[in-house]
Amino acid sequence: MKKKILGLLLIFLGLIFIVILLIEDINIYTYNSFKEINNQVSLKPNSFYEKDILENKNSYISSSILNYKINFNYSFHENKDYKLNYYYEIKADLVGMVKDTFEEVWTKTFTLKVSDKKESKDFKINEDIVIDYPYYDELAKSFKDTYKVDLDFKLKVRLDIYIKLENKERINDYSELDITLDDKISSVEENNKDIKQDKNNFTIEYLVSIILISLGIIIFINKNNKSNTINNYLKEYQELIIIVKNKPSIKNLKVLNLESFNDLIDIAEQNNTHIIYYEKSLEFYIILGDYIYIFKEEI
Repeated sequence: MKKKILGLLLIFLGLIFIVILLIEDINIYTYNSFKEINNQVSLKPNSFYEKDILENKNSYISSSILNYKINFNYSFHENKDYKLNYYYEIKADLVGMVKDTFEEVWTKTFTLKVSDKKESKDFKINEDIVIDYPYYDELAKSFKDTYKVDLDFKLKVRLDIYIKLENKERINDYSELDITLDDKISSVEENNKDIKQDKNNFTIEYLVSIILISLGIIIFINKNNKSNTINNYLKEYQELIIIVKNKPSIKNLKVLNLESFNDLIDIAEQNNTHIIYYEKSLEFYIILGDYIYIFKEEI
């Protein structure tokens, strides 16, 4: 009976866990961001290109570039009507790196724009920044000539977003476009990673709930199976078995524990005697002289 109650209790606790987790899932706060960067290059006067502007290419001829125009498109979405505060900065880091290892040995930061602090729920940012490519390219060449070092140079144009949620949580997000300098070909590469906070439905808490319910079911089923087994014993061998309310005394008797109920039946039939069943402990006994044979159905 105790194990049957334990099984039901484990099932109950597992169900309580799941109900609590479902309520938490309903109330959980989630957010995500989307980022897109577009670039276009205004060309110096020339007789080779049909257009003065090239858009969204990965590479450009450096000597043909008048300037870069970079468009940062950013959006932030949350699933609750919570207020949040945010502001953003756009900076350009001119970085000198060791060739092959890309270890940064020099950085100069240019602040291009700082927004006002704003209060909102979901919000979007759409900003155009013009980059004077020849200026930064000449600065990189000047550094290289001054220190006589062979470095790779990049201009990292970066949108940094600083968000403070209503629950005081802070989120720092960014969107970046890297432009190579001091080279015949100027290449561009995005450095972006969308942020997302979401709760995985299959958490450790759910795993614990499943384990509790599974153990409870196993114990409950096992208890019922064992109970059915004992009921079968009582029904099939009702002429041999006597059910008693008091546990037989084993004082001064030599105890022999049996491994199977069939062994007990063999002893009873061979000695033409009855089997005593004490229901409270689920034990079967045969007393012969100074010996008491015991079989217990484990549950």
